[in-house]
Amino acid sequence: RKWAAGLGLVSPADASSSKPKFDEIYDVVIIGSGFSGLAAALAAREAGASAAVFEKMAFVGGNSSLSGGMFAVPGSSVQKEQGIKDSPEALMADMERIGLGLGDPQHIRFVCEHAAETFEWTRSYIGVDWNPTLTGKGGHSAERCLITRQGTGQGIIVPAVKKLASLGVKPRTGCFMEKILRSPEGRVQGVEIREGYVFGKPAAGTVKRIGARRAVVLACGGFGADVKYRLPRHLLPSDPGPARRPDDRLHEPARRHVGKLARSLPHWRAGHSGRLDSVPAVLLSARKRHGESHALCLYFRLALRLLAFEPYR
Repeated sequence: RKWAAGLGLVSPADASSSKPKFDEIYDVVIIGSGFSGLAAALAAREAGASAAVFEKMAFVGGNSSLSGGMFAVPGSSVQKEQGIKDSPEALMADMERIGLGLGDPQHIRFVCEHAAETFEWTRSYIGVDWNPTLTGKGGHSAERCLITRQGTGQGIIVPAVKKLASLGVKPRTGCFMEKILRSPEGRVQGVEIREGYVFGKPAAGTVKRIGARRAVVLACGGFGADVKYRLPRHLLPSDPGPARRPDDRLHEPARRHVGKLARSLPHWRAGHSGRLDSVPAVLLSARKRHGESHALCLYFRLALRLLAFEPYR
């Protein structure tokens, strides 16, 4: 609802100076049918806007359908029923710690402060069935994580699709977005899709132009390839950014050892014999506290993200 209001879905839209021909027109066009895409479609329909969801794959859900269906919710009604004290601030601190200070503080705060109301929305409005047994695995300082009874993201995808269907929206699979359409002034007006798309066959299907009166929502991932977009400004080599933040101390050791990090895996597999200094202390701590798999996951996350902005030495 907040998202929909931000798009101005509850007020008249500005008329476009250019009106290209479209095969179909909707208020909101959503690309991707995972958690974010389905939530965007539901919010649009709640606000009274027409919506269309396009998914390139042959099934609905994208990567979300393959997830573990877990949701970290500080201050949830389930926690309160079980006498567990928690807060958005506590989750924020955990995310900053586990994320080594690389996350965007505003995004982290938004996620943490709105998690409880979003959880209640998924349960009461969408009809998601959550297992009341809480967990704190993955580095959480409190038992705050809920998992769908199915144990996968399908526990969210299936009821969300069913709810959308009751609102007159059926996600369309096999529709690959090829282009974002803009006016001469640069205003987004819609997208060009290939309907009947077959994965691995880019020329398959028919090209259609889909107009968007209000907004085009990209919920299809892929932002990981845009280093400038996904990294905080103060970590980009071309931008000195603001003064260093207090939480920079969390990832400074990893920055200092980035060259050694890239060469440390053989020593890791050898049981750290010899050059123990080649493995940042944060990884050794992660291995001791959370096990081999968690630490290796952290290793690769650090290697990929840090090498993106600091040259290999």
